[in-house]
Amino acid sequence: MTTVRDIVPDAEQIMGCKAVFGAISSHILCFAKRGDRANPKRFYMLPAGVARRAVGRPFIIAIGGGRSVRDGLGGRVLNVARASTVHGDTATLLDDPTEIERLSRWPVAIALNDVWRLQGYPRLVEDLGMPDRRMLEGAVDSVIRHDDRVAMLWERIADWTVELATLPAPANFFDTGVPTLVSGGLRPTVPDGAGSVEGNRVWRLQRDIERDEKVSRDAKVLSAARHGKPTCEACGFAHDDFAMLDAHHPNPLASGVRKTLPNHLVILCPTCHRRAHCNDRLMPFTLPELREWFARGRP
Repeated sequence: MTTVRDIVPDAEQIMGCKAVFGAISSHILCFAKRGDRANPKRFYMLPAGVARRAVGRPFIIAIGGGRSVRDGLGGRVLNVARASTVHGDTATLLDDPTEIERLSRWPVAIALNDVWRLQGYPRLVEDLGMPDRRMLEGAVDSVIRHDDRVAMLWERIADWTVELATLPAPANFFDTGVPTLVSGGLRPTVPDGAGSVEGNRVWRLQRDIERDEKVSRDAKVLSAARHGKPTCEACGFAHDDFAMLDAHHPNPLASGVRKTLPNHLVILCPTCHRRAHCNDRLMPFTLPELREWFARGRP
């Protein structure tokens, strides 16, 4: 179980609060533009200010507020977000065309590295005991920090359970750590020399050892008949989905051609299976050795 305290160690790490119409649904936090693009400094003023503050205080508390807040979310603490230093055009920071269209009325934004949802969306006053909603004053347009209220709010939510939201950033997105403006479809990417290139499609010709998938499945059927569901013989992990467990060859296929029966195989979970083959290629760890390893806490 993860709490706010596990993510935000103290109130000094909190930039402030932002009034939002609903729970954060993308890896960005949107703002209204200022003026027009003829004056970029003014146009991106709001997210640029947040990006500068994110260097020292990256965490933002998102609270339901504003005239267009969704029913039932007003005054509720919805999210804790860790802001990046990357800001600019909303459309540049998103990949999903539907989301870009939905957020078109807010053309500028700051990218978020991580977003957590507070369990049950607690109410500021009724659930957290805050004296009022004053901390939302001015927070519709920007991230506002009322020092005394932020410190009080952190104390009230520090032990509240949170869940990491699955809101992946665009492919190759990179937080430079320095306030960076992106626009016109160009965003900072992983620099040369950092990270590993993945995703290229290649043809590969190789020699492999033939194995019979039917024997593996029949071995799992035997395990299910014995234990009620396929079960790891080393650690006891069990699951109705056959794909969650492996059929292990105690006598490795690399040792040569043989005829295999389902009862020749040992059902293992992926972790125990990987451990079994950490030994000599032709002499995997035995089942008693795997059980002893599990009993010692899988060191």
